[in-house]
Amino acid sequence: MKVKNLKIILFVICNITFSMSLFANEVIKLTWIAVPISYSPGYSGYKNIKITAPENKTFTINWGDGSSIETKIGTGDKQILSHTYADAESYIATITGSNADCLFTYFDCTNNGVSNLDICTNISLKTLLCSSNWLTEVDISHCSDLEYFDCSYNSLNELDISTNTKLKHLDCSSNDTWVNMQGYSMGISYLDFSNCELTYLDCSYNSLPLSNLYAASEMIDEIENKNFAHQTIRRAKIITGAPVDFSSEKEFGGIATVFDIKKDCGDAAIEGVDYTINEGIITFLVHELCNSGFILTMTNTAIPTASVTASFRVYDFMHILSDLTVSEGILEPEFNSINFDYTVTVSEDISEIILSATPNNPNTIVSGTGLKTLNLGENVFIVNALTWYTENEGTSLDYKIKVIRGTVGITNIDQSSKIKIYPNPANNIVEIDLGNNFMQYQSLYVYDLMGKLCLIVAVTQEKQQINIQNLPVGNYIVQTVGKGRQYMSEKLIIIRL
Repeated sequence: MKVKNLKIILFVICNITFSMSLFANEVIKLTWIAVPISYSPGYSGYKNIKITAPENKTFTINWGDGSSIETKIGTGDKQILSHTYADAESYIATITGSNADCLFTYFDCTNNGVSNLDICTNISLKTLLCSSNWLTEVDISHCSDLEYFDCSYNSLNELDISTNTKLKHLDCSSNDTWVNMQGYSMGISYLDFSNCELTYLDCSYNSLPLSNLYAASEMIDEIENKNFAHQTIRRAKIITGAPVDFSSEKEFGGIATVFDIKKDCGDAAIEGVDYTINEGIITFLVHELCNSGFILTMTNTAIPTASVTASFRVYDFMHILSDLTVSEGILEPEFNSINFDYTVTVSEDISEIILSATPNNPNTIVSGTGLKTLNLGENVFIVNALTWYTENEGTSLDYKIKVIRGTVGITNIDQSSKIKIYPNPANNIVEIDLGNNFMQYQSLYVYDLMGKLCLIVAVTQEKQQINIQNLPVGNYIVQTVGKGRQYMSEKLIIIRL
């Protein structure tokens, strides 16, 4: 009997040892951003992070600057790891568990100038604090035990928490910040928390729609545990008379959303003169003069603390381009006067390209066209259309053309992103089924067959409804747009008996 029991024990030990060997040692990698002295005078290069490793388990840290690799012994509690760099250059620090059973459960790199954080092997992390850094992305999809996550005050545009089923506390606020001292981030535009166990959420100062915030509000009971304020949707350029569809945001829990529209200069906009609004569909009736525009604020008492702001620049059709052409390659997407970003792909043997543009208005001055010399890789050119209405008032519009030289056959159109439209033909309401990957989309564009943009709809859900009752009978093209890419289009037919 004793021999048999011993065999069982040995069998179990061998299997445990074998199973543990299947897993690589846990590794955390951090990249410190290089900070120019002119940006941060007196920068000392001091770094201070905290980590929890199992008691008596060893791990190492390589600071990446040629200094000695340090060996640490876990205490089962938070340990401080600190280092002072001799300069303000960019370095990669690597923390490595010495054995597969050295599992890190707590990590804090708050306010350390981190520009990249790699935690893809850290399945046991329960708490991750990485706020007040320069992160533009962070992948926590492998952190299946994560319960507490703070990534506030970074520059994230996306955050995937769909696999973090144990997540209870999330602070992703204030991601609408400067990106690595080079540009501006609009913040996170969508959160899929349907698989989480959230009891606390601060997502203020991002770009989340009311519909996303309503779902979060329904999940979390205590009002003090949710802060949804100051959501800002990116600035849109539209043409006078083109409807902007926020019908999906018009009502929640039987309570109507309040749409408050003001001019960008601070004056109150006058409904019926400056704009009309019907069931969440807004049509602006006046175009931009000088630097004025419109600011829309949406609030709904069914979503406490939530406010969403969207800003618009409204242009007269006569003060934009009627055509934009290239001598080599194909302009993608096909030119539309209020699409301001294009891509052209040419082969490596093309070293020059000619950009041509035709304005609608004879008083418009076009610059940035003509013969352009191409370097290998990406070449970005700006075509500007400047129109003066009066001596002191005018409009300046930039059209960006990115020419990619050296790769043939690659476009920015995702052929796999099919959408479904039903009913089709349709009458007044149509539903666009965007599929499981709907988060990659930002807008739906509806064009007529002459190429005129008739409708813009902000994408907020997988099955997006569009109110088409104001569009005339005829054939249209529905196209999805998102993350700098144009996706597949589908034909829409509108009929009315």
